[in-house]
Order: sequence, then structure tokens, then C-alpha cells
Amino acid sequence: MLVLIEISRIGRCFMSDDILNAGSEKQCIMKCNAAYMLKTQDGTLLSQGECTVQLDEETLTIMPRFGDLISLHFRDIIDISDVDYQVQMSLESDQTLTVFDLGYNFEDFVIKLYRLRNQVLLKDMLMDETKRFEAEGEYNYSDVMQKAGHNGECSIQLYETALVILPKRQDIKRIPYSLIEVASEGDYRITVKTELGEEYIFSMLGRMYDPFYKKFCELMDVLAQKVQTHLVEVFPEMGVQIAARLARIMKDGKAARKSDIDNISPNIWGKLEERLAAAGVDEEYNFLSSLGQKDKICIGIKRGLMGDLTGEYTWFMVPVCGNQPDILYNTIAMEAVDSEGRGATYFFRLVDENGLHSCDCSSPDAVNSFIKELNYCMLMLNFRREPIYLSEESLNDSKYLKYKYAIRKLLYLQHLRRTFIGRVIHRSAEQWKNDVLKILKSG
Repeated sequence: MLVLIEISRIGRCFMSDDILNAGSEKQCIMKCNAAYMLKTQDGTLLSQGECTVQLDEETLTIMPRFGDLISLHFRDIIDISDVDYQVQMSLESDQTLTVFDLGYNFEDFVIKLYRLRNQVLLKDMLMDETKRFEAEGEYNYSDVMQKAGHNGECSIQLYETALVILPKRQDIKRIPYSLIEVASEGDYRITVKTELGEEYIFSMLGRMYDPFYKKFCELMDVLAQKVQTHLVEVFPEMGVQIAARLARIMKDGKAARKSDIDNISPNIWGKLEERLAAAGVDEEYNFLSSLGQKDKICIGIKRGLMGDLTGEYTWFMVPVCGNQPDILYNTIAMEAVDSEGRGATYFFRLVDENGLHSCDCSSPDAVNSFIKELNYCMLMLNFRREPIYLSEESLNDSKYLKYKYAIRKLLYLQHLRRTFIGRVIHRSAEQWKNDVLKILKSG
């Protein structure tokens, strides 16, 4: 057992987990001396002074020399910045915690804080899949409009349905394989481009470069093959060639527009509608379709919610744009049902790029853009619906705290909650239709 204790006024660090964890349930990752300052949002000082700061698997603890102990779950930390050897954290409580005077432990503390917090977010981002590969390297991110960009060292993890980046000094990023348009390699750099115009360049992978790229391509190929195989199983009459074309626009559960599916084969859409009827939602689908733009209706099918290919569900989206004067013209209805017909109908308000309600559902660009965003958001959430509809009051329940943290961090989840206007559970056909009309007439 190694015990190292170095004493100084600033930066005293205890490195023996055996000693620190005696009688403790959680493993101490790092513990050292520092100073802290806790302020309200308006700058009012609440407490400050010398302290011992400790990081364990899920919490940051401030133990002041004089004063009350401060214990924060990593979900309580909304944002982190490190400048001039100070670590500033914005908290869920709308307070600001600053840790400084870390001495030579500063760099190690920052990296461990980000890593531990990202591990919590990795679970909270609904990515409970099997990890297939991991490599250390560097990344460079930019979007098509150069509105955002950052880079740095990171861990790159490959899961069954997505690539995950855990930067050393940034928040975690998940990229579903189904959103990747181009993946290429050359000059020891791997470039990934998504449908949204994002570009990721991975480098400095060292000896892991070849095995990483090989595994990356393998996982994307396996997922594509599973989608194609599933489509052939569902529609054996379509043939392998048509299934391969269809798999490109229905990757990993992505919902495809009727017009795009008809361009591949005019016979497939009817078969997809038959699956909805078999799931017991044909009346609901027909009613919503009667109010919607039929050529823009989207249907997707998927096995499993986490890449395990257990279970199966079908989902669809309908732009509700009827001729009735009391029906909202800017609503997207979404339904997701499993093989036993269990599900609910969710409604989202069509908004423009500034988040303003749009009353022109007849605009093809507006509808197509919003449906694409909704499709993207559901893929990023791995099709979880609970964090979309839970009320603010419900989010304070201990079992939903992980969602509360995810909502504060994930822009696509914020978008879904901002545009969400209600859901209708299936109890009876009459009840469902009445509840749907209440939402659509609510204004």
C-alpha cells in the first residue's frame, strides 16, 4: 500500500484511497486542500475560506476549515469553467461555487472533475448501451456555419448505436450512427460528418488508430445490416435491393417520409400502415392522417430501445394541418407503440428557428425542417419519452433527478420540452379522440 502525504499551506494532497475510504461506501478519487467561495446569482457572498475538497464517484464535497460542509452531486453542477487557476461552477440552485488555491493539483482536479461529471451525464443521457471500444486521442469539432467549435484531448467510446466523445475539458457528446452521413480516414485522422452539418476530426490515436477505425466501421456496418435484415423480415416481398435503399433512410429507427418511401417503392407505405393496424392504432392513425399532410407523414420501425434488439416498436409523425377552423394548424402528432400496442400520442407545437410559434403549417420548408429536428431529437434521446412530458414538480422527485440534470444540459431535450404541448394515453377510442381534440383546440 502506497501512502503519500505532502504538506504545504496550499495543495496538500492525500493519495491513499485505502485510508480515505475506510468506512466509506463511495470511493474517493481525489482529496486535497484548497479555498472556496460560494455566491448567489446576484453576487452576494454566502461563505468562503480554506477547505479540503474531495471528489468521489458521484459527488464533490467542500469541507471548510470553519463552516458547514457542502456536498454536491455532479448533477447539481450545470456548467464548469477554469480560468486563471480558478474552477467556477454554476449550480442547479442558481449559486456559483469557485474553488481555487489548488496549487499543483489544479490540472489534475479539473480533469477529474470533468471526467467524473461526464460519467454521470453518460448515464443520464439515456445511453445505457454496451460499450464496444474505447481509445484516447484528440478531437476537433465545428459545424457547417462555423457557429461553434472546440477541440482538445478526449476519450472516444464506441457503443452499439452511437459514438460518444468524453472531452477532458468539455461536456460529453453523443453521435448516433444513424445521423452520420460520411466517415473517412487519411493521414492518421478520422473525419465524421453528420446530417446536421457537424464535423468531427479525431487524431492522435497512436497505435489505437487502425483498430479504432476498423471497429467504428464494423459497428456502423453491423447496425446498417441489422436494419436491412429487419426490413426484409418485416417485408420479405420487397427484396434485398429495395431493403438496402430503404435502410438508408430508416436507419436505426429513423422515421421516413411517405414521399421518400414512395420514391423507393410505391408498395411499402401500405405495408407500414398494416403494421400500425396490427399494433392496434389504425383508428388513431387514420384520424390524425385525415387532419394532416399525408405526403409528409413519417413512419419508423425499430427493434429494442438500446441496441439490444429485444422487442420492437413502430412510430409515426403526422403534421396536423386540417381545414377545420378550430384545429391548430401548427402541430406535429407523434405516436410510438410496441408490438403489444402499448403507447401514447404526443403533440408538439411547430416553431420557427427563433422558437416562435408558426401559424403557417402549409409551408413545406417549415414542416420538413421541424420534422427533421423532431426526428433528430428522438434519436439523440434514444427514444425515451418520460423526460419530455414530466412536469417540473415531478422532476423534483428523487427518481427523476437524472432527467432534471439532463434537461438543463441537453439542448435537444430542452427543444422537445419547449415545443411539447401534451400527450394522450390510450384508454378507449372515444376517450382518445376527445382528449386529442381538446389539445388541438386548446390554442
